[in-house]
Amino acid sequence: VGFGIWEHFTVADGLPDMKIESLFEDRDGAIWVGTHDSGVARFDGTDFRQFNRSDGLSGEGVYRIAEDVHGNLVFATNRGLTLYDGEDFEHVDNSESFGFLWGCCQDHTGALLFGVDRRPGKPVAIYRWTGEKGRLIEFQAEVKAAGGSANGLALDADGELWLSADTLYQVKGASIRQFEEVRFPRGIIASE
Repeated sequence: VGFGIWEHFTVADGLPDMKIESLFEDRDGAIWVGTHDSGVARFDGTDFRQFNRSDGLSGEGVYRIAEDVHGNLVFATNRGLTLYDGEDFEHVDNSESFGFLWGCCQDHTGALLFGVDRRPGKPVAIYRWTGEKGRLIEFQAEVKAAGGSANGLALDADGELWLSADTLYQVKGASIRQFEEVRFPRGIIASE
């Protein structure tokens, strides 16, 4: 990195916002750019085309973009999940009561797992989208008044889910291992 020609894009080039939250390359090679509060833009290699709530997105903050098992683009927004089949946007009804964050991964079945934003008085949660239906999964951990956010998700080589939130979680089947914070002079690391 650092060699070659770098091209810089701004709102003058068609970006809806300069605060970029997510990037995704679709099957056709187009680049989708999710913004903090101005929707999403599709770059075809020449021009940007903008999409927002008036086009059918459920929210203006697009924090993660993925593709489901049916080839639909899935936009995780501040107001729920939106599917895009290449022509139309469709809201995932049971996801519109909460917002999403940056974390996303695909499980061994092909389902997409998304991190859910803080919900006051509610536990840390993820949202599982199978391509047909979605389900909110709450983690049985200490519930804080402000709630907890699921920021990052990853599956390890054994297919176990790791989740970053107010602390680090490892999900093994039906059990959840929570790591406690340990403070050291140079910062915080997790320990069991």
